[in-house]
Amino acid sequence: MGEEVILGGGQTQQVECKPYIAIRCRGGTATFLWASSPRDRLESSVDLKVKVDTEELMWLARTLNCRLDEDDIVFPSLDPYNRVLIYACVRKTIRSPRKARYLASLVLDLNSWEAFYWASTIREDWWLNRSVKRLYKVAKAFKILFNLE
Repeated sequence: MGEEVILGGGQTQQVECKPYIAIRCRGGTATFLWASSPRDRLESSVDLKVKVDTEELMWLARTLNCRLDEDDIVFPSLDPYNRVLIYACVRKTIRSPRKARYLASLVLDLNSWEAFYWASTIREDWWLNRSVKRLYKVAKAFKILFNLE
């Protein structure tokens, strides 16, 4: 995506406009967000807000070659963001460390269409309800489909 910016003297320059896709990790809570720029974060740009083990998310982000900036995980594209979003949503419903490791490997092995589908389902449910408890049905469906139950 490109946008033309007007410079001084009537000159224009083509600049690339990429959305800012990130997770803000603070106090054990991960806020999944996207915006047109790091300065333009709006409440409506939140895709999920969930309590997580921050170290697990950081590990998964490093595995997916994402940039870590203090309390933020910044994603180069939507695909790794989708995978971490799925992990955070479903992980909330798993207690066993063994199953959590299996979940991580499942999320990494999903094809991009599967990751897009599950992340879109989670996002849509979050936007409608703004409730993690309402996402338990989506997480349960994921766990049943991928034999995590």
